[in-house]
Amino acid sequence: MTPEGPLNSGWVRFYRLLLHLYPSKSRTEFGEELIELFSDLIEASREEGFGATIAVAVQTYLDAPLSAIEARREIRRRKERLLSGTWRPRYGENLLADLAYAFRSLKEHPTFAVASILTLGIGIGSNTAVYSVVSSVVLEPLPYEQPDELVMLWSVSPNQHARSGFSAPAIPEVRQRSTVFEAIGAGWSTETNLETSRGPTQINMTWTTVNFFDLLGVTPILGRHFRDEDRAWFDPEALDDPGFRPASAPAIVDHSLWIEMFGASNDVVGQEIVLNGQTMEIIGVAPPDFEMLLPEEAIVPRKTDVWAVFPVDPSRLTRDDHNYTAIGRLREGVSLEEAQADIDGIAEWQRQTFSHESEANLHLKATWLHDEVVGKVRPTLLLLMGSVTFVLLIACANVAQLALARAATRRKEFAIRATVGGGPSRLIRQVLTESALISAAGLVVGLSLAYWGIDLLLLLRPHDLPRLDTVSIDGRVLGVSTGLAIAATMLFGIAPAITSSRTEAGVTLHETANVTPVQSGFRKILIIVEVAISLILLIGSGLMMRTFSELRSIEIGFNPSGLYTARVAVPFFGYLEETDRVSFFDDLTTALGTLPEFQGIGAAVSTPFDNSADVFRLGVFGDVDKSTGDGNAMVQAVLPGYLSTIEAWLREGRFFEHSDLPLGTPTTVLSESLAQALWPGENATGKTAYIGPVDADVSQLIAAEVIGVVGDIRYSELTGTVDNSFYVPFSMRTWNEMTITASTTQSLSTINAVLRREVNRIDPEVAVSEFRPMRDDVDAALAPTRFTLTAIGVFAAIAVVLATIGLYGVISYASSRRTREIGVRLAFGAERGAIVRLVVGQGMVLTGIGIIVGLGVLFLMTGAMQTVLYGVSPNDPTTYVTLTALLIAVSLIATYIPARRASMTDPCEALRKE
Repeated sequence: MTPEGPLNSGWVRFYRLLLHLYPSKSRTEFGEELIELFSDLIEASREEGFGATIAVAVQTYLDAPLSAIEARREIRRRKERLLSGTWRPRYGENLLADLAYAFRSLKEHPTFAVASILTLGIGIGSNTAVYSVVSSVVLEPLPYEQPDELVMLWSVSPNQHARSGFSAPAIPEVRQRSTVFEAIGAGWSTETNLETSRGPTQINMTWTTVNFFDLLGVTPILGRHFRDEDRAWFDPEALDDPGFRPASAPAIVDHSLWIEMFGASNDVVGQEIVLNGQTMEIIGVAPPDFEMLLPEEAIVPRKTDVWAVFPVDPSRLTRDDHNYTAIGRLREGVSLEEAQADIDGIAEWQRQTFSHESEANLHLKATWLHDEVVGKVRPTLLLLMGSVTFVLLIACANVAQLALARAATRRKEFAIRATVGGGPSRLIRQVLTESALISAAGLVVGLSLAYWGIDLLLLLRPHDLPRLDTVSIDGRVLGVSTGLAIAATMLFGIAPAITSSRTEAGVTLHETANVTPVQSGFRKILIIVEVAISLILLIGSGLMMRTFSELRSIEIGFNPSGLYTARVAVPFFGYLEETDRVSFFDDLTTALGTLPEFQGIGAAVSTPFDNSADVFRLGVFGDVDKSTGDGNAMVQAVLPGYLSTIEAWLREGRFFEHSDLPLGTPTTVLSESLAQALWPGENATGKTAYIGPVDADVSQLIAAEVIGVVGDIRYSELTGTVDNSFYVPFSMRTWNEMTITASTTQSLSTINAVLRREVNRIDPEVAVSEFRPMRDDVDAALAPTRFTLTAIGVFAAIAVVLATIGLYGVISYASSRRTREIGVRLAFGAERGAIVRLVVGQGMVLTGIGIIVGLGVLFLMTGAMQTVLYGVSPNDPTTYVTLTALLIAVSLIATYIPARRASMTDPCEALRKE
């Protein structure tokens, strides 16, 4: 027994009195052990000051009566169960006592409690943040009525590769002939000019079928949606009159436009707005959260400012224009396969009926709307979910390490509790209660961290992640987070709980302090798992970093540095003649090109990465499909100066000149890959290419002279096959809007003022958007990879830090438990360097096994990783060797520090403590 000093003896005498509260048998068998344990606690606390001694004594005095009462109750319950011959658990009756004891126990060990709570908080918080995004983007149903009945309808080329929207006449045809659709609606969008008190401004306008809002189940917050009587078609031949203006038409305005233009007035219904010179009467205001969730290929943008009904009977429009986004609602119980079979029959009817028109070469395809919206981003988000799950596993392993270490120091406590009536189930429940208390606190911390994590993910968000503005910690996310906390309780709490329940009182109370705990094997397994997971995340982030580097080095075919773009749209009514549109944009670019603020000026209907390019059919006479394998290529309508302004590489021939604008002999410039596909090994300049709509018959193609070949330019995406594209003068494919492309070193404010001045000089009714750097479009193409790289990199860093802390803790704990052994070794002449090598060797063996396990798992994940990588193999040796070496170096540092401390042990002091 520890000698009692003058102060110590007073504390102990009082504690002896408290022990009389225990059953006599327990007091006789373990009383002296309890007194010895209490005396050791008092003696140890004296080194921290008199206040600490008082705290230890008071806390023990408070615990003693509660423990004694609980011991008497447990003995009484045991007797009752034995006499009755029955046994049934009563977990709830002592819950408050367990919680109170767990709280006091954690309060006495704040370092353990804080470390465990923060570690779990990081794991739960990262999982909650990522799951919030997954829940809103992937799992949440689309915000429409019965969204699982909605499908997208596409026109596709015969080989099923290129797909486009519907032609206008095909919409009523499919609606009338289909037997599986409850309704079919369509929309087509364009940028247009809205007259305001500050002058014309550009907005997005979508023309729809009458049933479009009803099809989606969207009800305006003010007014109403469209009805059949709102359909007021005019004769398409009226467009031949340049002065034609259609009659007033009904319109529904977006919620944000309602606030901005009308100050959220409830009297907005019935007021008029002027779009492109046409008067429109507002009949409703869309809900604030209404947006069109569609894939990038769709013609309807996510946010539309004004909605109006198609002004022309679709059956009277051309079949060559497949720019209408079609959405269908299936009848109840109809499967996607049944819908596809139905429209296959309609497509066959179209091909036979219109054998000399556009539909002659097309098939139809139906896809789930939800899959179209989330299909592209689902792999990335699932990859992030896997990464944060690994982080949570490491966090649980670390907390389990701490709990096991603490359980080893409480072996005498558990032995005493067992002797006074605490059975194995009672001890398990107590330890799990402490684990649950830690998990609950970790959940609170995790939710707080999740709010910051969501902000970080939103800051990094790529443009193709839909519905990010709805990301929040809702009931579903809270449920998952609570489930994670419960799972964490079991993961890190069960091992110390079982260990505690197996305590043998008689043996434990007589153990010396340095006996190695039986849990050491399990703790080593935890470290191996942590190292393996850390390696997986490290190499995953390394491969994503290599991918990002490869994407940055991809040759995109033009130089975005110093390039700026601005969208200019002329009013549709007022510029009905194609020559008027060509004249306006040619005059504008010519005027801007003479100004000193610009080093280059051009214009194009579509620019790289704006996802607005059309697909046309192109080939050589008699062998149309020779060009690209499917006969399709992107068509870019441009004005002279565009290709030179973006610094496209001229391989042969020349760029467009002003002499190519007047309608005469059609001309074209081909991309290099397209020219080689048409005429391998030959110069394409001077040859004739035949071009036309993607669904056009050979007889409908236009012969165009090839005047030049430029290097391949990526227009749709950075990865994948390079885009086959060709260029035509704007006069061959006019539109009412173009993107002005400028090369300049001036500030944005300067060039915006110049652009507005020149546009107003030519036509003050034309609206213009602000100039923006073209580099932004290139960066947007890199955004998904940057998002994945940053997120996985953060998770990998967290995992390595947690694994390093865990490895350090295991080695430190193992070294402290071997103090006597190390002291004996040193006393018999062992060198301190040998002690360092011994301890470091133990840690590096665990690291080595963890690395082997991690490499094995990575080998099994090769196929899954390949889907998110570009330009780098999932088994890239450089990444594997570099990051494995990094993990080894970190592990070496984590093991060297406790090893060095162990080697400095004083042999005499170590043996004296024993």
